[in-house]
Amino acid sequence: MSLRRGWAGWLAAGLCAAVVVRGGLAQTDTVAQLIAELNTSQSNEVREESAERLARSRDPRAVAPLIGALGDKDVKVRQAASWSDLVLEERAVGPLAALLGDEDAEVRENAVRALRALDPKVTEKLLATAKDSGNANARAGAAEVLRGVDDAQVSNAPAAKSGVGMNAAPAGKQVESPETVGMLLAAIDDPSVKARRNVVMALRGMKDSRVTEALIHALGDRDSNVRVYAAQGLGERRDPEGLEAVVTALRDPNRGVRETAADELGAWQEHRAVHFLVVDAKDYHADIRLVAVRVLARMPGASSDPVIRPALMAALRDPDHGVRREAEQGLQNAMTPAAKNAPSSPAPAAAGGVKVRAEAVEIPLIEMKNDDLDVRRMAARELAEVDNPQVKKALEAAWQAHDVTVITGAARSYLKENDKTKDEELTQVLRQFGDEEMANDLLNSGDERLVKAVRVWGVRHDKRVTGPVDGRMMLMPIPPD
Repeated sequence: MSLRRGWAGWLAAGLCAAVVVRGGLAQTDTVAQLIAELNTSQSNEVREESAERLARSRDPRAVAPLIGALGDKDVKVRQAASWSDLVLEERAVGPLAALLGDEDAEVRENAVRALRALDPKVTEKLLATAKDSGNANARAGAAEVLRGVDDAQVSNAPAAKSGVGMNAAPAGKQVESPETVGMLLAAIDDPSVKARRNVVMALRGMKDSRVTEALIHALGDRDSNVRVYAAQGLGERRDPEGLEAVVTALRDPNRGVRETAADELGAWQEHRAVHFLVVDAKDYHADIRLVAVRVLARMPGASSDPVIRPALMAALRDPDHGVRREAEQGLQNAMTPAAKNAPSSPAPAAAGGVKVRAEAVEIPLIEMKNDDLDVRRMAARELAEVDNPQVKKALEAAWQAHDVTVITGAARSYLKENDKTKDEELTQVLRQFGDEEMANDLLNSGDERLVKAVRVWGVRHDKRVTGPVDGRMMLMPIPPD
């Protein structure tokens, strides 16, 4: 019995060992079998399954078959092969380049990712062929490869299948050489919209001196997205030659292009643009005036600039409400830099205001005596929050002189005095000369009599009280029935 048990144990152990060895052989045989099926099977389903499993195998023997499968007639086979990181080899450059013009979007995307991950010099060689292709997708894909890829694009890419595949491949570097830039410049007017978009996006990141002229040219493209990318590129480059072109883009018929140009000029903070912006601030079209005034209001030192400030003041009389609001907001914010630079700049106190240096209030004080009523009112509104002896003296003098324009603009300052004897005069000024800003100031005074006067004023001007909005009650237009 012991011999039997010993024999049986030996036999069992041998069988287990054979199974283990056979398991290894089975795995080896499986890869070979999958390669054979991929290369010879007439069944699309069999080749698809083989390509998918080989793509996951990480077996070096699968490299050549998968590269060959890049040209398979079945789209799912091409998807699996182009997705695998096993095809990231120099010998795959040609087949991958051919896939840039594939009919399937997923295959094209996989090819772009693969080519980006390959050595830039290798990639550059293939693009000379791709750019002359009669296939628009191929040309667009070639330009997209040249755009390179940044870390954000990699991190936002879809999760890789089973942790392998093209999404696990390293990011490619943007290719830049005189030949590459020339290649892109030649494609700046490509018939394919997608190709032109990718070309401009690729050029944005290149330092070649010829790029600025190309981006200026692209601002005239018939596709608004191309124009947006061109404006962004010129703003990023900050070349003097591109300044006037970006300013010109403020007149673009597309709102997105106009806003992009405005954002770039605002970030550029280039005072050479002021002349162009002041001209646009007087344009016939309200939307062009709006963008120009918005950029001017955000320029550093706008409140004291001898060119910008008059333009903003003139915009206060603009027939368009949006333009007036931009100018008003810009002038209201004019005290902020001064407050930051003051020797002592505490937060506004309940009975005080922002402390600023004397020189910061000189221009508004002069404007409070201007013959233009809008200029006087805006200057008073600008000074209403300022804690400065000169300002307090000037506002009190305006009160004594019954200067209703200054009283309208500086109502908030008079309210801080908590002088009930002034309530009657404020009510009378609101009724006869007040504007919405003054009404909103009185509405938030906490005085029941003044609030009642505001409600009456609102009814006469088709407005009703609503809120709070950002902690303040507001007058809003009464919607039509």
